[in-house]
Amino acid sequence: MKHTLLALFILLFTPLAGMDEPIRTKHKEIQFFQLASFPPIFCAHLPCEINGKILDTLVFHSPNSTKKDTAYLINRFSLTCKPINTFINEHTLLLIKKLSDRFNCSNESVAHELQTKVASEILLKQLGFSRLCGKSRYNRISPQSALHIKKITIDLNFTYKYPARTQLMFSSMATSESMGAGQPYIVKWLIKHGADINIVDTTGKPAILDAITTWNDGEKQLIEYFLDHPSFDINRIYGKHGTLLFSIVFPLPLSYKRSYKLNLIKRLCARGADPEIAFKETTLLQLKETDLELFTIVQEAITQKRIREQNNIIKAIH
Repeated sequence: MKHTLLALFILLFTPLAGMDEPIRTKHKEIQFFQLASFPPIFCAHLPCEINGKILDTLVFHSPNSTKKDTAYLINRFSLTCKPINTFINEHTLLLIKKLSDRFNCSNESVAHELQTKVASEILLKQLGFSRLCGKSRYNRISPQSALHIKKITIDLNFTYKYPARTQLMFSSMATSESMGAGQPYIVKWLIKHGADINIVDTTGKPAILDAITTWNDGEKQLIEYFLDHPSFDINRIYGKHGTLLFSIVFPLPLSYKRSYKLNLIKRLCARGADPEIAFKETTLLQLKETDLELFTIVQEAITQKRIREQNNIIKAIH
């Protein structure tokens, strides 16, 4: 009860003394709390979780704030007192992830904007890891390098650049200017050691779609690796991209080999891709009018699904 009252006192009364310092940005002027005036004597007696709630309230519920404004606010908050500074330092990576989600940007850009010592250390390690993957194009990651990666606690789902892509996504691409693209063995190494196979970038695009749309008729084993992996969700809906099956039937460029596209759709259906999740009735009618061969393949997959469902019902009855 004592701690709660202290927290409420800080939240309610500190703003009254601190609304005199505007942060001027290119587009607008925002009034933020002058956090240096936070009473350290109260903050020092608050438990870590209370400080975390205060930080969450001020940082993630400040209307109309930009990424730069919020980074400034966090820096000022960390200067308030030692317990708050300790809390921020211990949860910097989580803070980076939450800010990336809020501002729909990469972890790299948030870490760069924060400019705290811990954020800079995290960014340096992550960029070093990414360069290591890039230099490993013709050589597998050595056991020594793997041990070093484990010791320095690299986040395999850290996102870089725009549109906030993980190293798994870069390595899944057949071609790219940087970030070590076109490395199937790096992809397998990343997934094996904990990289999220279903993660998407800020446009909703997963790593397997990078592999499919850039390798064309090339690295079939890499695509098979994705499809056969037990953690891969073949019917996940990726925002505007729809399911993987939908993305291949419609947006896949016409320049791709016809046989490659047809075989890929058959393989997806055989591995459990559900056409009824991927397509609406109107979409199927559109497909029937534009590409009868593709429509036949999809319709056959729906028929096979119906047969399996009926067989399962019969087995359950008997």
